[in-house]
Amino acid sequence: MKNSTPVPRLASRIGTLRRLEILLRVAESGGIVSAAEQLHLTQPSASTHLRKLAEGIDMPLYELVGRRIRLTEAGDQVVQAAREIFGSIERLEMRLSELQGMQAGRLSLAVASSANAFIPHLLGPFCKRFPGIEVDLQVGNREQLLERLEYNLDDFYFVSDPPSNTALEAVPLISNPLVVIASREHPLSHKRKLRWSDVAGERFLVRETGSGTRHTVSQFLAEQGLEVREQMTIASNEALKHAVMAGLGLAVVSGHILDQGDREDVAILPVEGFPLQQFWYLVNARERTTSVVARTFREFLLGDGLEILKDGMSYWEKHHRPKLPK
Repeated sequence: MKNSTPVPRLASRIGTLRRLEILLRVAESGGIVSAAEQLHLTQPSASTHLRKLAEGIDMPLYELVGRRIRLTEAGDQVVQAAREIFGSIERLEMRLSELQGMQAGRLSLAVASSANAFIPHLLGPFCKRFPGIEVDLQVGNREQLLERLEYNLDDFYFVSDPPSNTALEAVPLISNPLVVIASREHPLSHKRKLRWSDVAGERFLVRETGSGTRHTVSQFLAEQGLEVREQMTIASNEALKHAVMAGLGLAVVSGHILDQGDREDVAILPVEGFPLQQFWYLVNARERTTSVVARTFREFLLGDGLEILKDGMSYWEKHHRPKLPK
């Protein structure tokens, strides 16, 4: 008789993988409400799962600090174990995908919110070509993506200004110009040339702390010894654009979030030093085991995908496209 594989008693007390997934999302998002929204659960349902998980472990998993949740030491240990468990399941999924060929599989992508303006146009043709592949798309700001990258949670990341790290592979894709915009009704919208001193006294609408756009602009201003008067923080590119249209202030945004229809309501100001030239990169951790699905997506992206990206560029970026860095 073969020896049976021992199953820890804690496994039955934990219950389901769903409970671990909820705690993992809470740890990443900092709140139960946002975790529940990501998993398409109600807040009471998510709270019930977390309570049962804590009861099974017989230790508190988190505590409230203001409006945010902070993991206890036990909660942190459970989250680390959950990452290892889901990592093992993902590796199993990759091996099964290898056996199935390209009939099925999962692709995990994390993209900066500004890149979300063109990523769906890229995924449409890919998913049509490979209908059996399930795509998990996470959208966040630069800080959130770098945190996911630190834990190696995804196959690929679409970011601008990636960290300089030999453990990462970063391939430049297309340019990401940052431009100063104003309402068409703004007095500066008709100027042909502007210095920073001409706009520095204006109200500026800015993205939240952790945003890649805010990071780049702050770095540029610091290097130039310039300042800006911040008036409002907005955590959404679309909301930021509409706030500018409404005349609430100026903003620095990625040219990718502007489309043909915006020209009637938004003016790109010819401010000296702008556009700030960045590039979108495809980033992945070198140590991550590459699945057949991830390899196929990379080949698609660097082939047909690049042509799709160029065709889908914003009206402004099409006419101001710099060369990619080598």
